[in-house]
This record gives sequence, C-alpha cells and structure tokens, in this order.
Amino acid sequence: MVVFNDAARGDALATMGGDPRGIPGIFVGHSTGLGIAGVASARDLVIGAAGADVTAAVVPNGWSGLRIWDYSDPANPILASTFNTVCSADPVDPICAPGGTYSVHNVIVEDGKAYVSWYSDGMLVIDISDPYNPVEIARFLDASTNGGLPNDFWGVYKVRGEDEVFGSDRSGGLYIFEDEIDDVGDDDRDDGDDDDD
Repeated sequence: MVVFNDAARGDALATMGGDPRGIPGIFVGHSTGLGIAGVASARDLVIGAAGADVTAAVVPNGWSGLRIWDYSDPANPILASTFNTVCSADPVDPICAPGGTYSVHNVIVEDGKAYVSWYSDGMLVIDISDPYNPVEIARFLDASTNGGLPNDFWGVYKVRGEDEVFGSDRSGGLYIFEDEIDDVGDDDRDDGDDDDD
C-alpha cells in the first residue's frame, strides 16, 4: 500500500491514524506516489490497478533530541545546541527498548535547568546554564516502579521556586520528585571526579 497526499498538499508526507492492520505501507509525497502508480495526475488513477514494485527500508536516524536556543539577544535567537540521549540519537542501540518512544514531550525551564519528560527515556534534568554545552545532571528511569512496564513520561510540572517536580508517567501514574540539585553553572558541573562529594 502506498499512501500519498492530494495535489493541494503537495509532497508533504501524509499521516494516518487508526489501528495497525498488518498491511505493509509506505508514505510518500504526491509526485512520488503518482510516479509509483505510473500516472501523470490523480484523475488517471485506477482503483485496484497495480503500480510499480516498491522496495523500502526503514533506516532510523534518531528522534531529533532537545533543541536549546540562546536568547541572549531576544530579537535574534540562535540554535545553541541539540541535546540527545543515547536512544533519541540512535533508537536501535542495544540499550534501547524496541518500540520505545525517544522524544521529548514537555519541558520546564528554571534557573539554568531544563526539567524534561522524555517518554521512554524517563524524567531528566539538564543543566542548560551554558546553552552551547548542555549536561544531563539527573534522570529517573525505573521500570520496576510500574510493575515491569517501561516508563512513559508524558508530562512535567514544577512550581517556580519550589523543590517538587511532578512527572506524569502513562504507565505508572504520578511521580513527585524533589530537586536537591543546587544552582547550576560552570562551577557546579560534574567533572567526573568524585573526590569533592
């Protein structure tokens, strides 16, 4: 099955909801779909007529990570960096659960920290005090708290100035975390030396 948009939507990829039916499918742009069908216009399509054979491969190239912007000049924001977890960068890495969702859903930013609900990657705290060099400073990911189901963090909420961080996990319900991380910045970043703990 080949799914493609009408001419008005052009070569943007079509999307489709519903339950999977086990029918192999590929989503392509409008002009590619017409080419596969061997016609010049959608008016020339014949229902049930076979088009060209199509061979496709799925090559994951990541989930895109968390983009961090430098707003030191609000009129001219700059993309400072993109932070990835192992699984958001490479979902076929052996440590990543097959079928996991490795994208960010919600972000709360306060005092140089980004509190992130990252679906299958858990709840993360990222030091973004230097937007060009983000550093993961905390993470909660523990399937044992969900009766063996993987975490699936959908939302994050934090009251400004308070230590509690709320995470909603679609597999396990509401989690309440306490942020015990002091203010962040260059002097507070972990250099890997545990002697100062």
